[in-house]
Amino acid sequence: MLKFWIGIGLISLGSLACIETEEEPEPQVQTEVQAVVETDSPNWFLAGDEGLVELAGGNDGEPDVLTGRFVLDGNSVNDASFDGQRWVLVGDGRLQAVDTEVNRLRDMRMVFEGAPVNFIRKANIGWVIGGQGGNAMVLDAEGEPTETEAVLLDGENLVDAAFNGLTWLFASEDRVATANATLESGTVNDVLETRVISAVATAGTPSSGAPSGWIVFGGDSFEFVRQTGVPQGGVQVIEAGIEVTDAVFQNGKILVGTADGRVGIMDPATRTFDAWNQVFNQAVQKIEVADGQSIVLGREGQVRLLDATGAPSGQAVDLATSRTPVAAWLVDESWRIALGEIGFVEFVGADLTQLRTLDARLEGRTVRGGDIATDGVLLVGDEGRIQLFDLMGAPKSDAQTLETDGTLYAAAFNGTDFLVAGENGFTQLVGQDGTPKGTPNTLLDSKTIRFVSWGPGFWLIGGDDGTYERVRPDGTSGGAPVQIEGVETLYAAKSNAVEWMVAGLNTQGTGVYVMVASNGNLRDDPVSLSGFEGPVYAVEFNGLEWILAGAGGSLIRLNNEGVALGSASNVFNGYDIFDISYNGSTFLISGQFGSVRRLAADLRPVRAPIALINQRDIYFGKWTRARGFAGGLCVSNARCFNAPCVGGVESGQCCDSACDSPCESCVLQDTGEPDGTCAPVVAGKQPPLKADGSGSGACRREAEDTCGFTGTCDGEGACAEYDSSTVCGESTCVGSTFYEVLTCDGAGSCVQPEGQECAPYVGCNPASGCATSCAIDADCINGYSCEEGECQMTTDEPGPGNASGGGGGDDGGCNTTGSGISFVLLMMGLGLVRRRVQP
Repeated sequence: MLKFWIGIGLISLGSLACIETEEEPEPQVQTEVQAVVETDSPNWFLAGDEGLVELAGGNDGEPDVLTGRFVLDGNSVNDASFDGQRWVLVGDGRLQAVDTEVNRLRDMRMVFEGAPVNFIRKANIGWVIGGQGGNAMVLDAEGEPTETEAVLLDGENLVDAAFNGLTWLFASEDRVATANATLESGTVNDVLETRVISAVATAGTPSSGAPSGWIVFGGDSFEFVRQTGVPQGGVQVIEAGIEVTDAVFQNGKILVGTADGRVGIMDPATRTFDAWNQVFNQAVQKIEVADGQSIVLGREGQVRLLDATGAPSGQAVDLATSRTPVAAWLVDESWRIALGEIGFVEFVGADLTQLRTLDARLEGRTVRGGDIATDGVLLVGDEGRIQLFDLMGAPKSDAQTLETDGTLYAAAFNGTDFLVAGENGFTQLVGQDGTPKGTPNTLLDSKTIRFVSWGPGFWLIGGDDGTYERVRPDGTSGGAPVQIEGVETLYAAKSNAVEWMVAGLNTQGTGVYVMVASNGNLRDDPVSLSGFEGPVYAVEFNGLEWILAGAGGSLIRLNNEGVALGSASNVFNGYDIFDISYNGSTFLISGQFGSVRRLAADLRPVRAPIALINQRDIYFGKWTRARGFAGGLCVSNARCFNAPCVGGVESGQCCDSACDSPCESCVLQDTGEPDGTCAPVVAGKQPPLKADGSGSGACRREAEDTCGFTGTCDGEGACAEYDSSTVCGESTCVGSTFYEVLTCDGAGSCVQPEGQECAPYVGCNPASGCATSCAIDADCINGYSCEEGECQMTTDEPGPGNASGGGGGDDGGCNTTGSGISFVLLMMGLGLVRRRVQP
C-alpha cells in the first residue's frame, strides 16, 4: 500500500497570472463501531446421582444460588458458634473462622494436638473451647487460639460449658468444675447419676426468684448447681424413660430436646416444665437460638423452627441430605446449617425452604458420563438411559433407553457424532440431535467399557481387565483389543490430538497410567503412581501438561511426555475426584458428596470447595465449550481435531477458518462474536497474539505526523490508521491565501485542506489566519482602500500601494494586460514521498 506526504505548493498570486488547481478530496472519516453486546458465557456443567444436573458460573465455578460450602477441609464438625460477624467451627483437633458467607477468614488451625474439640461457647470477648482429655482453651475475638489453656477435671472428657457472666462451669460426663476467665479451676463436684449432656446458665433470667447458677442435664434428669459450683436440691427426674439430648436458654425459659423428638419448655425459677411439644419423629440433635429465633436440628437431617414461646412453627423440613446437623445460625434471611460428618455448611431460607430446586434428568437415573458438543450436552447413565441438553442445562430431547439395560459409563464427541459405551462391551453411535444411529456393536471382548475418548482419527475405548481398543468413526472396531499387563481397570483417557493418556488402577491397588500412540500401540510400559492410593478416575490436558485425579482427592501433574512433575497431592478434602475439566485458565474438579473446587492453572486451590446437586456424587463435570472443535479450546497449542487452532499461545481457540489477519480473531472477548467464529477485532482494540506467536507486532503504533498505524484495529479486520481528527502538518500562508493544519485521511496520507483567500485583505498569519482589519491602503488588495479600519472597494485611480490595472474591482477573470507582473510563482513543493507496505 502506498502512502504519501504531499507538500504544499507555495504560490504567490499576481494580478496578471491565474493558476488552476485540482480540488482536494474529502478526508476519510473513521466509522464508529458500536459497543460489544454481552452474550451468554460458557459455564461448567455438572451431573451425577439421581440424574441431578446443575450449572456453575464460568468466572468463579459457583452456581447463581450457592447452597453450601465445605469447612474444616471436609473433616467432621462437632460444634460452632457465631458472634454476628464470624462463625467459628470446631472438630477433631481443628478450628476455623469463616465469614457470614462461609468463606474462610484464615487457614484452619490445629488444636489439642489433634484430640477432638467437643464444644465452643461464646465468652464476653472471644470464645472458650473444650474437649477430650479435659482440654480447654480461650480463643480471642478473631477466633484465634491464645496461650490461655488448661487441663480440667483431671483430664476427663469435657462435654459442655456454660458462662453465667462471672464464672464458667465445665462439665465432664459425671462431674462439674468452676473456672474463671483465665481457666483457673475452682471447685469440683459430682453431678447427676447418668452421663451429663448439657449445662445451662440460669443467671439473668427474668423469672422472679431464679437463683444464680446452672442447671445440668443428662439422661432423664437434671440437677441445679449453685454459683459456687456446689450442687443443690439433688437430682430430679424429668420423666422416666426419656433421654435428654440438648438444652438451651431462650427468652427466660430453657428449651430441652429429647431423643424421641420432643422439646420441653422449662421455667428455670421453679424448675418445672410448662409444656412439651412433639417437633419431629427423630432425635433432637441440637437446639440453636439466633437473633431471637430458635431452630431444632434433627439427628437424621430434619429441621424445624420454634416460635418465641418455644412451640413448633411451620412444618419439619428435610435438608438436602440425611446427614446430622450440629449447628446453625441466621444471616440475611437464610440459615447456615453445619453438617457434622462431612464438614459442610448448607444454606436454606429463613423459612427453611430450599434456596433452589433441581429437576431430576435421565428419568432419575444416575448420570455416569457424557460429553460436550458444539451446541449441546449428551448425558448417559444407568439402565441404558441417554438424554440431550442445551449448554444451559435445558433438555433438548426426552430421555431414551438404548438397546441395553446395562449401565452406560461414557460418551465422547468427534465433531459429528457421539460414541456411547457401557457394560458388556455395548457401544452405540448417537447423532448431535440425540438420536441413535445404526445398530449397536459389542466391542472390547464384551467387557465393561468405562471410558471413550476421541483422538487422532479414532475413538479409544477401555475398561475392565486393563483392556483398550480403537474404534473407527463409523463405530466399528479399529483393531483387536489390547490387554495391559499388571493393570486391573482402566477408568479414563484423554487425547492431545497426537496420542492418548490412559489411566486407572493396577493390580496392586494404586493409580497407574500409560501412553497409547495414535496407531493404538503402547508407547511405553505402564507407570504406577507412588502415593496415589486407589484408582485414577479422571485425566485432563491443558495444552502443555497432563493432570491425573482420582481416589482420596489425589492429583498429580505430568509433562507432555508423560513424566511426573512431583508427587501426588490432596486438594479435595480426601474425597474422590471423578472428573476434572480445564477452561483455558482454571480447572474444576468434582466428585464425592457433590464436591466442586476451582483450581488455578498451577493447580493451587482458589477457594474452599462447595457442594452442588444436593451433595450427591458428581460423575460428570465439564466446561461447556467442546474442546478440540470450532468454538472450544485447542487440544494443545497448535492442534484441534477438525478446525484450525488460532488465538493465544497458552489457550488457542479452535476456529471456523484460518483467521490469519492480524485484526481478526476467533475469541468472543476480541470480537463480540461467539467463540470459534472468525470476525474482525472490535475497533480500538489491539491485535490479539496468535497461536504461532505472530500478531504482537502488527499494527504497531507510529507517530501521528506519519498518518500511519494507531496501534489498534479498525473494526473491519485491518490495522487502523490515523483519521481526519489527527493533525499531521502546521497551518501556513501562501501570499494572501491561508491554509489550515494538515490532517490524516485514514488511508495513510497527510492531506492539504482547501485554501482560504484573505481578500480584500492582504495580510495572512500562519498562526491566526487571514487579517480582518487594515491600517493603510497597502493592507488591502487592488481596487480596495482602507477606510476606518476596513478594506472598502474604490473606483479611484490605484494608489501607491496598489498595482495598476486589474484589481479587485474587475469581473473576476485573469487580467493579462498591464505594466508587468508584481507577484510570480515563488515555489511549489512536493516533498518527502515515502512508500510503506502493510504487513
